Amino acid sequence: ELFTSFDDDELMGLRIPKFDSVERKDINGEEIDVFCKSEEEIWIAEISKTKIDKSNIENIKEKINKLPDQDKKNIKEVIIIPLKDITSKAVDSAKENKFHIWTLKEINRLLKRKSMFRILM
Repeated sequence: ELFTSFDDDELMGLRIPKFDSVERKDINGEEIDVFCKSEEEIWIAEISKTKIDKSNIENIKEKINKLPDQDKKNIKEVIIIPLKDITSKAVDSAKENKFHIWTLKEINRLLKRKSMFRILM
């Protein structure tokens, strides 16, 4: 629901467009948690309720590599949302891959700004 509410919003230095579609997407048996499409861009978000380590970042890269070439070409941002914790090696790997990390605190701040219920963990 959060991603459907964006309309040229700014968050942590990113301009987030209004998305035409927001859905879970299954690619060759791999599920992408949040697959957002606007006219020209694709944004992907992966949400984890458990601690994220470097292997989780590698799995996300593998999911992205399974996307059709046209979709891969249009990926603008990949966002990792750890609802619990993320290891320092996972943070480093995410940065190397130019993935953004949105913490639970940041998500809750955004949800509050959008007058939505916050996530309690």
